[in-house]
Amino acid sequence: IASSTYVHMYKCNACHTYCIHVIFFQNRKMVARFKCGTQVMYMCVNGSLLFVGLNIGVVIIMDLKNKLCVGKTTCHKKKAISCMCVDGNQRLYTAAFDHRVTCWNIQETSSEKYKITLHPFHQLTDFNGVVLCMKAHQNHLFIGNGDKSLKVFDSNSWEVLH
Repeated sequence: IASSTYVHMYKCNACHTYCIHVIFFQNRKMVARFKCGTQVMYMCVNGSLLFVGLNIGVVIIMDLKNKLCVGKTTCHKKKAISCMCVDGNQRLYTAAFDHRVTCWNIQETSSEKYKITLHPFHQLTDFNGVVLCMKAHQNHLFIGNGDKSLKVFDSNSWEVLH
């Protein structure tokens, strides 16, 4: 298993076959399988949406309720996603091996191909190493860096708080 996350009554596993298996807890049976086409680096969830960061800098968005791919965005050109998180304001934060963190607005669209799109909102570039972990809480974004530092940002003003 390359990556794993829990969603309500389901466990989502990514494996070496470039697929995500969605498993129902109670009977441990696979209820859905999504093909990603490349290595899954990170997964996070917001409601019934599963955000999947790939090793090519792309984020795909899966609707677990309807078992459909509802979005796909190149977030970091040719750089693997290192981590992601979602806040309560319909924002996705992505980090990659390009030493950048990007904030994306999650928006519904009327497109026939994809129902969810990501629009860049803000980018942070002042990191000496790869961002290894992030957590969005209220109006704060906590970022753990590969140089063993922790930065805290106000996600409204983008001021560094710590």
